Amino acid sequence: MNTISKPNRKLKALRVELGYNQTEMSEKTGISFSSYIRKENGFTSFTIEEVKKIKEELHLSDEQTSTIFF
Repeated sequence: MNTISKPNRKLKALRVELGYNQTEMSEKTGISFSSYIRKENGFTSFTIEEVKKIKEELHLSDEQTSTIFF
């Protein structure tokens, strides 16, 4: 499984800026609430598929996605 491991302060900042809470993000991406929190806080990794879902839901450009996740 391909994963991305990195605490995601940039994702959290963007989520807050766009007015989403963690519950909404977990629902939009299909990631369980507890998993989403662990992933956003860097305790576990987002998979490539989860990154794709987040990119789609937040309408991120390739550059924004790269800045946030890589």
